[in-house]
Amino acid sequence: MVKLSDKNSAIIQECIDLLKRDDLKYQLKLFLEPIITMVFNVLNPYIYVLLGVTVIIMLLLIAILVIVVIMLRDKKQDLLSGTF
Repeated sequence: MVKLSDKNSAIIQECIDLLKRDDLKYQLKLFLEPIITMVFNVLNPYIYVLLGVTVIIMLLLIAILVIVVIMLRDKKQDLLSGTF
């Protein structure tokens, strides 16, 4: 761990105290809101693509599991009937 000097600790504490003020929180929110909105608007199509790919992967996984279950049932019936 890095040891902080008293001067660094005082600066960090001053910053924390400054961020606790309600007026500064409000101004920071007003400043960051357009930036966050712009980033979300840029990432929005990629979020939908990722969601679509995830749904397709889940559907394929379910389909594979259904096929495996069907194959195991057929194999079990073949073993019980004596035909290989």
